[in-house]
Amino acid sequence: MKTALAGGTRTTLASGQGDLYDVAVDATSVYWPSVNSGDVMTVPISGGTPTTLAAGEAARHGLAIDSTSVYWTTDDALAVRKLTPK
Repeated sequence: MKTALAGGTRTTLASGQGDLYDVAVDATSVYWPSVNSGDVMTVPISGGTPTTLAAGEAARHGLAIDSTSVYWTTDDALAVRKLTPK
């Protein structure tokens, strides 16, 4: 969900995503690792259909973004992964 800092109407950006622990936001998109599927997901900040950036990654916690990439940690390989471009 999103809402203005001053409050107001809440807007659902994506639903049915299971448990979420980490979320990152840039000027155009919202990113999160899906605890249930392990997929790394994104949706436009204005809302819309979520897109899978990386499937079956066992991504559970730990997500970061910079201007070009998305980074996440995995439970299965105890690794840090990177996707460029995001």
